[in-house]
Amino acid sequence: MCSSDLLIQKALCRGGYVGLLGYFYSSLQAEGFLYQGRSEQGLFRGDLRYISNLIDRDRWKFRQFVTFNYTRGFNRFEGEFLDIRDRNGIRGLTSNTLRGTQRLLLNLETVAFTPLDLLDFKLALFGFFDVGLVNEGNRDIFRENAQTGFGIGFRLRNDNLTFNAIEIRLAYYPNVPIGIDTVDLDLSGNPGFRFNDFFITEPQVGNLN
Repeated sequence: MCSSDLLIQKALCRGGYVGLLGYFYSSLQAEGFLYQGRSEQGLFRGDLRYISNLIDRDRWKFRQFVTFNYTRGFNRFEGEFLDIRDRNGIRGLTSNTLRGTQRLLLNLETVAFTPLDLLDFKLALFGFFDVGLVNEGNRDIFRENAQTGFGIGFRLRNDNLTFNAIEIRLAYYPNVPIGIDTVDLDLSGNPGFRFNDFFITEPQVGNLN
């Protein structure tokens, strides 16, 4: 990016609580630079997030999380690309060959909050299903082979402590490229699902990933 570049950025977001359904958040973002009359490093991104109401079943509680994302880059520089690995799409997937300038993602997660309490540590069980499509943007993304990942796990959290929840996750990837593990067992910290806010901040360049 040169100092004479002009950043053009537009964003629209909306969200809130919808009665018996739960919480919704949606956003559209478009941006790019103008340099010597030519647009470059363009980006379009659409997001939809949903959190269900808390469902009570005796002493157990359940909640559903859904995240949908479409991202497309335009006139990006060489070496700038989208991928669907791990936190950028399919959790735990390690392949860096699945990349391009257009990406479509769907992440589903169901969490069961158990009544178990050990030394102020609460236990939650979860199951997830992730789907990702990615290509170079010059053809229909729905013609690509979808990459998927699904699995189960549990989280331990103590609200009196500052560190993230401890998460153990077992995942399976049925159709990954040759050379990539189809099973992944992971131990990590989980900060939890963060619902987007509407605080006004200074304009920033969007992240292609």
